[in-house]
Amino acid sequence: MPHPPGELAFFPLPGILTSSHTSGGDSGLAKTILSGHIVVPAKDLSGVLAALPTHIELTRKEPGCLEFRVERDGQRADIFHVYEEFVDCAAFEAHQARIAGTAWQEASAHVERHYTVREEQ
Repeated sequence: MPHPPGELAFFPLPGILTSSHTSGGDSGLAKTILSGHIVVPAKDLSGVLAALPTHIELTRKEPGCLEFRVERDGQRADIFHVYEEFVDCAAFEAHQARIAGTAWQEASAHVERHYTVREEQ
């Protein structure tokens, strides 16, 4: 399905349906920010919990990663809130490429993703 003008889509991360684009001007590169949540099927919860610490550690060490948080919801154990901030789109795309073939990709293959991706000065 095509995205409306001004919207971004990044792949291979499955589940990003739409995203909003915000520009604060044309000076410098825009940060890429992903925010939202994932819903983890009960059958996959233990695998996600096992793979998540390494995924967080490796992501935070990536060049261009400014902030990376995945926090379990206080009310529902199957929901995790996600916030990612990268220096630019290239760093975000490199992060997506790094995930390919990892334990995190395998463990999170069936999670339902609800993300917004935007650029911000």
